[in-house]
Amino acid sequence: MANAQNEGRKVIYLDAEARLKQMNLEGVEGLDTDRMEVVSSESEPLSAEVFLDIIHKLIADKDNYGCVWIIDSTSSLILEKEL
Repeated sequence: MANAQNEGRKVIYLDAEARLKQMNLEGVEGLDTDRMEVVSSESEPLSAEVFLDIIHKLIADKDNYGCVWIIDSTSSLILEKEL
């Protein structure tokens, strides 16, 4: 992520597990957390359908062309009917 930022690229972190904490990123040398976008649910888990719809909209946005995408983690995506 820090390398991508040094290249002038945007970083988008998609936190499907909703467990990312600021302290997890503080030790990454050269990473500017103010210059990255984190997408996460703050109150309840998002269904896989909702989460993937958010990703689709972000990818389709021309301002996000060339971004580094981190999806943490696809294995935690749960179908709407299973929530």
